[in-house]
Order: sequence, then C-alpha cells, then structure tokens
Amino acid sequence: MRYQNILLAVDGSDHALRATAHAIKFVKNVREYNLDVVIVIKTHLNENNSFNMATTVEEKLKLTKRKLKKAGVHFRTV
Repeated sequence: MRYQNILLAVDGSDHALRATAHAIKFVKNVREYNLDVVIVIKTHLNENNSFNMATTVEEKLKLTKRKLKKAGVHFRTV
C-alpha cells in the first residue's frame, strides 16, 4: 500500500511536533506525496472574547512550518 496524500493536524503541542517529525521521516521515503497541514484550535468565542484568529493560527503553525522547511519537505496549509 502506498500513501500519497498525507494530512498532518497540528495544534502547537508537543504531540503535534512529534507527528511533524514522523511525517518528515515518512515523506523522505516516498517518491510522490501531497502533505497538507491543518491547524486545530479549540476555543470558545463570545461577545466578551477578543480573539485574533489569524495570529493564533500563525503562532500554532510557526514551529511546524520551520521544521518542514528545514527538512526540505513540500507542504501546503489548508
């Protein structure tokens, strides 16, 4: 069985960073792949909560993007 479409869910946690490392090792052994990175955020929004979603997403993705780029892994965020 060959995997070509890989979905990496990240939330900024240590578990997500370990999953990123695993994805990097995996795609290094695959000739053709599509790696999609999706951000997972758990939050409750209400009238009293000023929440900047774009900033939070970028912060959560920062380390993951850095690791993937350093490893030369092509990916897209969805």
